[in-house]
Amino acid sequence: MTHRVPSARVHTPRTALLIACGVAVLSLPAGGAAAAVQSAEAAADPFESVNRVFFAVHGFLDVVILRPLAIGYKRIMPRPIRTGLHNAISNLSEPVVAANDILQGHGKKAARTLTRFVGDSTFGIAGIFDVATAAGLPHHGNDFGITLAHYGVKPGPYLFIPLVGPTTVRDGFGSLVDIGLNPLTYARYDGDTEVGAVSVVAGGLDVRAAQDKNLKTLEATATDVYASLRSFYLQNREAQITGGKLNLDALPSFDDPGAATSASPAPSDASPTPPAMAPAATTPPVSSPPPSVPAPAPQP
Repeated sequence: MTHRVPSARVHTPRTALLIACGVAVLSLPAGGAAAAVQSAEAAADPFESVNRVFFAVHGFLDVVILRPLAIGYKRIMPRPIRTGLHNAISNLSEPVVAANDILQGHGKKAARTLTRFVGDSTFGIAGIFDVATAAGLPHHGNDFGITLAHYGVKPGPYLFIPLVGPTTVRDGFGSLVDIGLNPLTYARYDGDTEVGAVSVVAGGLDVRAAQDKNLKTLEATATDVYASLRSFYLQNREAQITGGKLNLDALPSFDDPGAATSASPAPSDASPTPPAMAPAATTPPVSSPPPSVPAPAPQP
């Protein structure tokens, strides 16, 4: 879940955030609609053989490194501290959200986002306390991948990158642009390196720990975890872009025909905050953003 491009200063790793997108897989009776969706998703994945290798590599790293660290972080770090870090990291993504609001022609949204950023950065003590939401200015996610889609750019091939997670060519490129759009990328101050390290490590562990139960459910119920994750990611991302909500009942079944399984969607982060990412729907600080989304709040 990482990157020292300047983004490492203020962005949470997109890995945990995006891997979380595989948390919800509901079965439907095998039928034409499910088969059509599955076929379309497979066609959008021309590098599937390589992606599956990378997916396996990521799975190994998750078992031996990421999950143990995330669970340890959740058990050792008091909840108020985890919540404060979560809020502060989400607050750091607001300039990117505002920039993309402007690029998409949403001036009022941008003004609210900037007001939220200033309020939380001052009265909320660097964003540790989310006073803006209480004042009627909730977080919403946005990123340059959504901006590109707004102007008709297609997603391109699906990609799975170890320690980054699922994405597409468009959204991966958009994540890099988001780094350049963030004025905090260029900020120089005492402790900037430490702030970047904490934001990457704490942000990633926070999201990974929050999604642990859902990920285990996915692994236990899906016959093809890779295909289920891909399906959820692509549909979830489309919901973010269109501003709609993901219809979990429309997800195709990758299990045995007729099997009925279900899992709860993870909180998303891009407001369009999608069910599992969307998280830091905010547009989370991304090393990717991603997709954008506030990151899910830490679990008790």
